Amino acid sequence: MMLSTHSHTSPTWSARDEHSCESEIELVNQMSDYVRRKAGKGYRTLIAREIAAVLSPGTAIPSEILECLESLHTFTLIHDDVVDNSPMRRGQDTLWKQYSKDLAILYGDYQHAFVFQRLAESRDVPESFRIPLIEAFASASMRVQEGQIAELQHLFDVRMDQLKYYKIASLKTSSLISLSVFIGAIFGQACESAISELMQFADYFGIAYQIYNDIIDFTTSHGKCASDDIRSGVMSLPLIIYCDSMLRACGRYPSLEMSASNTQIREAVVTDILRLNILQQASSICRMYSDDAEYHLKSALQTVTAPTIGEILCRFRGVLTGFSCT
Repeated sequence: MMLSTHSHTSPTWSARDEHSCESEIELVNQMSDYVRRKAGKGYRTLIAREIAAVLSPGTAIPSEILECLESLHTFTLIHDDVVDNSPMRRGQDTLWKQYSKDLAILYGDYQHAFVFQRLAESRDVPESFRIPLIEAFASASMRVQEGQIAELQHLFDVRMDQLKYYKIASLKTSSLISLSVFIGAIFGQACESAISELMQFADYFGIAYQIYNDIIDFTTSHGKCASDDIRSGVMSLPLIIYCDSMLRACGRYPSLEMSASNTQIREAVVTDILRLNILQQASSICRMYSDDAEYHLKSALQTVTAPTIGEILCRFRGVLTGFSCT
């Protein structure tokens, strides 16, 4: 972009086409294509659409805003993969693994900046919504980074309690869900009280979502994902419950840092967690948060006709229990 000045006007940015993420640097375009190969499930855009549709049937959220939402999520995943040293995502090498960590960080920053350029310049964003949307996107982005910093602060922290876990989950996971819900709420013309209830729903929903993912990590691929978390020192809810149970049973916390370089110790921890009813305890907490989320959703919408959200909540409640959604 070039800064153009005119004698009788204020300086303005001559921006590229706001509909295109095309760069003058071919490597940037190659990285964009690589990221787009494996799209996510799009739950956040589905939630935004569903909230708006329930509040105001027939309401359509501009596609550019939903694409910005997905781009912001992609940015957080790219940086998360670098921080966690994760080699795979969605069945392919992560961006840093395919290119390099330096390039992945820079591309993530590029995606982040592009989101705000698009929000600022898009003709599809109603002017009355532009500033609230930019503020909401910025707030969500800041909260995700705060959550990431807090998570790193507590690596291998065997004394970390559940309240700290819920706070980190609220920051890292609930923030983008809250953004999705806010987008749906303002386009659905929700009143202030409904927005307040929806934000509470989003917070509980996000925490339940994080707990659910923690549990699934222990029940798929023979606990390989959970073992990777233990190696990196990330304190998942099952791991926190495990550390507390070891303190009660043995009078001391386990030494998780030893597991970082010892596969046998990691596998033993996973085996203990699977054996000691710990996942069932985590599952009960997941169901509690999903029930609270549903309560606030019903309070806000005065209806249960939100099929995608309802199906996800059902999945949370059913983890490890064979819960039937019918």
